[in-house]
Amino acid sequence: LVPSAFMLFVLVGAVGVVVHLLVLGVMHRLFSLPFEIAQMSAIWLAMTSNFFLNNVITYRHSPLKKRKDLALGLFTFYVACALGAVVNLAVALFVNSYGMHWAIAGLSGGVAGAVWNYSTTKTFTWRKP
Repeated sequence: LVPSAFMLFVLVGAVGVVVHLLVLGVMHRLFSLPFEIAQMSAIWLAMTSNFFLNNVITYRHSPLKKRKDLALGLFTFYVACALGAVVNLAVALFVNSYGMHWAIAGLSGGVAGAVWNYSTTKTFTWRKP
């Protein structure tokens, strides 16, 4: 069976994908920023929203509450997701380099980092085995 925490993480991740694609679309299409800059910004904002949503949804039984714990948790979440972000960007740039639509490229990158992010943040941010 799939752990319920992973299913909640995936649900939050789906919200993160929406945040990611909205930010990417606004920055790349509306503001005409280069795809690379828009993709990096979308990754960062989606990571930030996912941290706070995971804290209140996925790990609601043991959320980080104090300001110091939230700050440290957000920092460890960023560190744990850093490789996932690099994979995300690399896959997105690769897909985009073949002329694929920016949304497909962005989504491909997001999916590529999801499993890594779950396993590392579960262990390092919320201290779950």
